[in-house]
Amino acid sequence: MSTADFPSGSNSTVANSSSDFQLGLLNGDLTGGAARYGYFSDYSSVAGGSANASATPICYNTSTSIVLAGSAGNVQWQQSANGVSGWTNVSGGIGATTTTYSTPLMTTNTYYRAVLTKGTCPAVNSTVATVLVDPLTVVGTVSSNATVCSGANSGTLTLSGNVGSVVRWESSTDNFSTKTNIANVTNTLTYTNILASTKYRALVKSGVCSSGNSSSATITVDAPTVAGAVTSDATVCLGTNSGTLTLAGNTGSIVRWESSTNNFATSTTIANTTASQTYTNISSATKYRAVVKSGTCSAGNSASATISVNPVSVGGTVSGGASVCASGNSGTLTLKGYTGSIIRWESSTDNFATVTTIANTTINQAYSNLSKSTKYRAVVQSGSCATANSTAATIAVASPSAGGVLSGSTVVCPGNNSGVIKLSGYTGTVKGWESTTDATFGGFHTKSIANTTTTLAYSNVHETTKYRALVQSGACAAASPAPAVVTMAIAPSIGVVTGDATVCSGSNSGTITISGSTGSVDHWESSTDNFVTSAVIANTATSYNFTNVNKNTKYRAVLVSGCLTATTGSAAITVNAVSNGGVLSGDASVCSSGNSGQLTLVGNVGNILRWESSEDNFSTTTAIANTSATQVYTNLAKSKQYRVV
Repeated sequence: MSTADFPSGSNSTVANSSSDFQLGLLNGDLTGGAARYGYFSDYSSVAGGSANASATPICYNTSTSIVLAGSAGNVQWQQSANGVSGWTNVSGGIGATTTTYSTPLMTTNTYYRAVLTKGTCPAVNSTVATVLVDPLTVVGTVSSNATVCSGANSGTLTLSGNVGSVVRWESSTDNFSTKTNIANVTNTLTYTNILASTKYRALVKSGVCSSGNSSSATITVDAPTVAGAVTSDATVCLGTNSGTLTLAGNTGSIVRWESSTNNFATSTTIANTTASQTYTNISSATKYRAVVKSGTCSAGNSASATISVNPVSVGGTVSGGASVCASGNSGTLTLKGYTGSIIRWESSTDNFATVTTIANTTINQAYSNLSKSTKYRAVVQSGSCATANSTAATIAVASPSAGGVLSGSTVVCPGNNSGVIKLSGYTGTVKGWESTTDATFGGFHTKSIANTTTTLAYSNVHETTKYRALVQSGACAAASPAPAVVTMAIAPSIGVVTGDATVCSGSNSGTITISGSTGSVDHWESSTDNFVTSAVIANTATSYNFTNVNKNTKYRAVLVSGCLTATTGSAAITVNAVSNGGVLSGDASVCSSGNSGQLTLVGNVGNILRWESSEDNFSTTTAIANTSATQVYTNLAKSKQYRVV
């Protein structure tokens, strides 16, 4: 207790001196006898004072302080829910009996006052302090999500379920990585003509409580429908055809495909939502398109692709085939009855096993100076259809007629004769035969023979007659071979035989020749007995070569003309035996004076030409003119040798 507790000039006395005195002692305020009773005159005064709280509300579940000012007495804080009744001493908090009271965590608005007491004085209440509590912020929910088409779009978003006020709205196109503030404090937000998907939210704040973002609503913006284009146009052939069309460049989903044969005056719906559309075996020109829709945007039709249908290629018929001769030919072929365009012409000499291409797209094809038979055809194509070949026209080219060669010329005897003439080496076809006894054909005695084979038989020809075949190759002029002649036989003339010769037996040779004869040599003959007997030699030449004849032999030829024969004169080949020196007899030993004798040659073959003598063993010789077979010698002075040649 201080001096302030006792107002100056007070002379009040304490009713209960014992207790007050004790209190004074405890406070150490008593300083002497006189003083002990002089300062207790205002001891019982009580002042309520003013209870002061922050004028600003606090947020839910936070605390605040209430300060009591100008009070006197002991403090007891009380609280009330309405500030009028139901006051109770505070529970919780700090400083319930001090001039500053810290509340517990507050959840509702609460009224506070202090009750002041002192001694036996009546209790006095302070003024009432009000603690306002703002509820926690509840951000609420924005509704509702929507999907709109880019460009002309609008809508309203609504915030509901929030506790607190809308501070602003926010929008973002990147999930609020960045945002745009919208100055709108109402619970509704209108959007218009947004071009990109956007999220919207509200920033909510309840009193002094922390603000928070509401859930967001997303306005999904669909890109405007871009229908794209179908690729690609095609031309197909009537009948079996197929292909695939593709939609590209579109924005949005494919709702369906459509086809039309009248430029979409009417259309056929195709239940296909893929980017590819197949077609098969269409029979008329057809357009195809896709119907595309991007989200909520309007559907659109793509650019269409046209499948044109060509009729099947028909090759047609080529007219103008002909048979021509290999030299100097020409003509024109013509194509008719075809369907499509003429791509080219083709020619072939081997039935189109190999082909020569002709750069000609007209209906007429000329040819000239062909040397081989050739086929021509046109190649026709209708649009994209497979090509077709026309029928082929043939230009049959015949090689120039060649008469060939006739065999069978012969000599016959009058009367009963016959034979066959044969044609070979010809070019063409045998059209017939002719015969004539005139020098040339075409005269009065020319006769036609109805024979188209390559052989002609004749019989009983009575005079020399010529025969020929008539040969024609295709359209070429006819030709005939050199005629075959059936000659009436005339006895052959034997002519002269030359070639007599004398030869040595053994190795010898020579030639015997016939000259000036008529007819032909049938064979030769030889004889060693003057043709009492003879040997046939198969030689039909007009000369005969002999070799190594060992006996005297005569040679002659037998000539033939048709059915007549004649024998030539002969040539004699005289054959000498081979020379043989023989043997001398008469060797003798004689005295150098008065000697004589005779030598004799025996066993020799050939004529004695001479004798020879020699004294030096025939290193040198002396000829003796003696052609007899004996040689006489007389009065020899030296030894001599003799021999015979």
